[in-house]
Amino acid sequence: MTAPAPLVVAATKIELSAATSRLPGAFRSETLGIGPERAHRRMAALLEARPAPLVLEVGLAGGLERTLAHGDVVVCLGVTRAGSNGRWSLDAGLAGGALAALAGAGIFARAIDIVESPRLVARAEDKRALYASSRAVAVSMETAAIALAAEGVPHLALRVVFDTVDEDVALTDELIDGEGRVRPGALVRTLVARPKTTVALVRSGLRARTALDRLARAVAAVWPTIS
Repeated sequence: MTAPAPLVVAATKIELSAATSRLPGAFRSETLGIGPERAHRRMAALLEARPAPLVLEVGLAGGLERTLAHGDVVVCLGVTRAGSNGRWSLDAGLAGGALAALAGAGIFARAIDIVESPRLVARAEDKRALYASSRAVAVSMETAAIALAAEGVPHLALRVVFDTVDEDVALTDELIDGEGRVRPGALVRTLVARPKTTVALVRSGLRARTALDRLARAVAAVWPTIS
């Protein structure tokens, strides 16, 4: 009888495709959508329909602390929710194995706590405020939701920093839908109102390619420790 395959999840198709592009062997992969409510609902349904021996969460993250740079790999030790005092610990054994594998592949990574936000944190001032209130080093929008839905299942969260704490992000909640797709109408209105956004969006696209390539390398390095 074939052993159950690890479940690899990401918010969007582009993150999932990049993360799994270099993986050998058997695995399941699913997108959860952007945001905690959507991610929790889909994660719970996936595990109810077909249990998994472990969950590998992959994707991009926002930096909240000035030592994090574009492309830095982070392994999540625990997650809180913005405005909440609760903290969920992720699997320490998986995190330790991932850090060792990344170091062996010559990829520097940090073990950190992540804070989950219900919205994209696009403005630098909001990132600084979130760091001040949470002391988390990076922000995602799904990690706590996945941890709650997958309670009792070993969970490793591996992410790459896309934006740093002192910069504004061109993509906002208004420009993308819950699956990470750009809303054409909203994009046109934004470009008409703020033409300089074009340059920022192009720069973001190039930066995303670099971050996603780093994510693919990191996941490939970690994969032998969990597959």
